[in-house]
Amino acid sequence: MEISRPPSSRSAAGSGSTRWRAGRSSTPTAPPSCATAPTGPRSSPGRTASPGGRYHFDGTDYQVALTEPGKGNAIHGFLRWRSWRATLHEADRVVMATTLFPHTGYPFLLDVAVDYHLTGGGLVVTTTATNGGDRACPYGCGQHPYLSPGDGRLDDCDLEFAAETRVTTDESRQLPAGTEGVAGTAFDFRTRRRIGAQRIDFAFRDLARDAEGLAWARL
Repeated sequence: MEISRPPSSRSAAGSGSTRWRAGRSSTPTAPPSCATAPTGPRSSPGRTASPGGRYHFDGTDYQVALTEPGKGNAIHGFLRWRSWRATLHEADRVVMATTLFPHTGYPFLLDVAVDYHLTGGGLVVTTTATNGGDRACPYGCGQHPYLSPGDGRLDDCDLEFAAETRVTTDESRQLPAGTEGVAGTAFDFRTRRRIGAQRIDFAFRDLARDAEGLAWARL
């Protein structure tokens, strides 16, 4: 995906939304500690692992720093360690914003705002990214929603999410390798069941969506 910057306008933007309903959706990390797991952050402007930290965009090859040096990957974009500021703070809503300045491997200017809005239907999270430069920039946006069991154990929780397909990965670097249907496998949670000792660290596709176009995971 790219965010263009038409000559006739000041900027161009892209956005996306996610919704949670009830429960605790992430586990905070107390400053100045370093986060030990991606439980809740935005993955942007990259969404997944970049092999060797290399990518090609608009006729140019780029190299970014490796954030998973043991696996030789750059993963989850550049916003996880940035300083964010609150641009709006209300009783049921907060908007956090940051600016990603051009740097080695990503010489583009990007303004990102994340709107957290608590509504009667749940927590709605909307991300808006604006290209502040003078040319198109590569952009992707993902989310690491983490459904917390509170004081309980995930092993003792029931999980339900209607996905037909799992994205498989290679064992050494966890890079996407293909897809497989979940039917008849340990990753079939289309019907609510106990998680137990099952480890789940994969992406899923072909999600069942409701009338609003939302796909739900229930813990």
